[in-house]
Amino acid sequence: MSSFVFKVRHTVTGRYSNGGTWGDFQGWGTGWSTQGKVWSKEVYLKRHLNAVVRVRKTIPAEWEVVKLEIAEKESKPAYHYVDLIKVLRKESED
Repeated sequence: MSSFVFKVRHTVTGRYSNGGTWGDFQGWGTGWSTQGKVWSKEVYLKRHLNAVVRVRKTIPAEWEVVKLEIAEKESKPAYHYVDLIKVLRKESED
């Protein structure tokens, strides 16, 4: 089973939007980063872009929407990601 998430990328800088409506349109500033914001649903991205248009009156041509596929590769019980001995030892020291 796979699903999708969405990002806004500045085609000139290759950086991703961090969200917000008052960020730098040039793709640098604090409104942009190498990781950026992930919108979990297309409708949320559309709402964001509509808010940008309401505030800024435009969407720059250098912005593109990137649709990323999220595919489940494997699953493991959550305890595989916790070092129980270390955590319990730390608790006993406190």
